[in-house]
Amino acid sequence: MRMARRKPHPSGLATTLAAKPAAFYIPVNFNSEVFPPDERNYACYFLNLLHWRYVCWRANAAGFVQLRWDYLTRIMPRQVWFRVWRVLLDDRRDGGAVIERDNCYAPGEKALGYRLAPGFRRVHRVLCSDDRLNRKIRKLYDGKPNRLPVHDHLQENLNRIEFNAERASEIIATLYPDPDCRMETAEYRGIVSGLCQRIADGERRLCCDRFGRVHTSFTSLHRELRSCLSVEGKPLLGFDIANSQPLMAGLLARRFCRSPWIRSRMGTTEFSENGNPYCYRALMEYCDHPGVPDDVREYIQICESGRLYESFGTDREQVKKGFMSILMGPNRYQGPVKAEFTAKYPTLADMLSTVRRKAHARAAWLLQNLEATIMIHGVCRKLSLDHRNLPVYSVHDCLFTSEEHADYLTALIMSELRNIQVVPSLKTC
Repeated sequence: MRMARRKPHPSGLATTLAAKPAAFYIPVNFNSEVFPPDERNYACYFLNLLHWRYVCWRANAAGFVQLRWDYLTRIMPRQVWFRVWRVLLDDRRDGGAVIERDNCYAPGEKALGYRLAPGFRRVHRVLCSDDRLNRKIRKLYDGKPNRLPVHDHLQENLNRIEFNAERASEIIATLYPDPDCRMETAEYRGIVSGLCQRIADGERRLCCDRFGRVHTSFTSLHRELRSCLSVEGKPLLGFDIANSQPLMAGLLARRFCRSPWIRSRMGTTEFSENGNPYCYRALMEYCDHPGVPDDVREYIQICESGRLYESFGTDREQVKKGFMSILMGPNRYQGPVKAEFTAKYPTLADMLSTVRRKAHARAAWLLQNLEATIMIHGVCRKLSLDHRNLPVYSVHDCLFTSEEHADYLTALIMSELRNIQVVPSLKTC
């Protein structure tokens, strides 16, 4: 009888499972002794999750982090979770409530939102002392079935990054929120400082979402603060594709025009947490073909030149915001750029409307998945196979490396794009 072979651990996962205990960032004035010993680390885990999402700009406009109950109870036992939030919300204790809740819940649409109370937003780092909880956290974050060797390679590179905290502090003191942001300057700088604190302390966790995008501590780092990153003492250079998301939409339109069967498949595409998330088997469907309409060809050409936003008006930033809403938002969006876009590129408008008919976020899923397939499965995977010592770091459509490897990285990016018959402009980021 033939014995089935046990599937080996990915190299990076085997290392991670034997790694240090989880680190939690909790308020400096939080007294964990209000909880019994078997619940203290769970309370710290929850507070750390609020802080992590807050500094990664994943809170809503009011600063509340929306957390689904089933997501929380993957780590926290149900009975523990109910006791933890009740104690943290109790404003009768000394110092008042540690957290606040928005009490706004819509089944299937919006989860309850939580945030650290104003007096509890300065944090410090503590280590998890519960071995069982450490194992659960590693299993959740590092043992995902969509984690591939390329992600382990990116994690190894991530561990090599150095961060200049002193320079970061100087830069943060010069940062201000956008004019249309209601946030006070002090709060804005506090969020940025919180993320930098984690990076300076050595937080280097990497995870891959169901669309194939890689998320790290550096993904949410302010653009000006990227100059604080280095590897082996050498500063990093970043390269991204000009008009990246609009160009991906043009490639989707190419594929959309191939056949009714492909159109139907694009309109029902779903993404799960299991298996390889990348659409590399369908990449040839994004190449040029005789059935591509003239408006799609014209659109792709102007995206390749990097002049799409300028072709719609003089206020580039305002046009760019409008375009992101056209590409990522629901069909009902009617912004100032929408009418002109629909008139000039009717095939693109029809494609976006069709794929969003049953789920308004599906266009965004397809765009993100195609971008990740090119940059992660294409460029980064080839580097992991052929040039493992070449440092590369991903911030979605932007890849970073040291100056000495810049020419090789840009050549590889362009080679991957030529495979699907586009020749866009690259710019430094």
